[in-house]
Amino acid sequence: TGEDIKHTDKGLQMLPGRAFGRVFLSSLLGLLLSALIFCLLLFCVLSLKGLYPPFAQDSVNLYQLSDEEIHENYSRMVDYLLQPQPGDLTFIKLPMSEEGRIHFADVRALVQGLFRLTLPALGLALPLAYLLFVKKQDRLALKWSAGFCLFFPLLIGSAMLINFEESFIAFHRLFFRNDFWLFDPARDPIILYLPSSFFAAMGGLLLLLLILAAVLQYVLAQVKGGFRKFGP
Repeated sequence: TGEDIKHTDKGLQMLPGRAFGRVFLSSLLGLLLSALIFCLLLFCVLSLKGLYPPFAQDSVNLYQLSDEEIHENYSRMVDYLLQPQPGDLTFIKLPMSEEGRIHFADVRALVQGLFRLTLPALGLALPLAYLLFVKKQDRLALKWSAGFCLFFPLLIGSAMLINFEESFIAFHRLFFRNDFWLFDPARDPIILYLPSSFFAAMGGLLLLLLILAAVLQYVLAQVKGGFRKFGP
């Protein structure tokens, strides 16, 4: 009938709006999920202190520190960056300039600020995940998150492969307002124990984990009915 045709036409007119809403919510959730995954993986990589010895083979032990003292200094640095109230940063048998102290404080502020963003991100992601994954059985957000997790490793990884030193410098110029990150080994000898190869290895591991997370999410997005059992 004419009324049915009118009703159908009205429904068809609503489809673009619904499709836009689906894409918007899915992309928003995907962005939040990828940000949470990045913060989690960053915390895990930094927390794995056992990675230091194999990743820092090019370090220069100019101060003749024992292996235990070297690892303790690295452990102190990691704890300073990750703990909410770590106290003052000091190193065994190694001096530190005021500029070096300021730079470590800047790095800590950057890391802690990133972690603090996870709480509001998680608070927004949880209801969106329930709405899309459980209520609507829509896993498009996983594909968005996989895309975000894959895009940044490819972008940053390509820059690192082309010229790691320039990428390293660009990163510091982007996130720090001063040049205190240019350590003088005579005043901040801790840099002798943190060679560029160490940062390259840590960054490479983080990028690899992000790629694996992207693959896992894409696989989960293909599984049919994976969230249905959590529904009402």
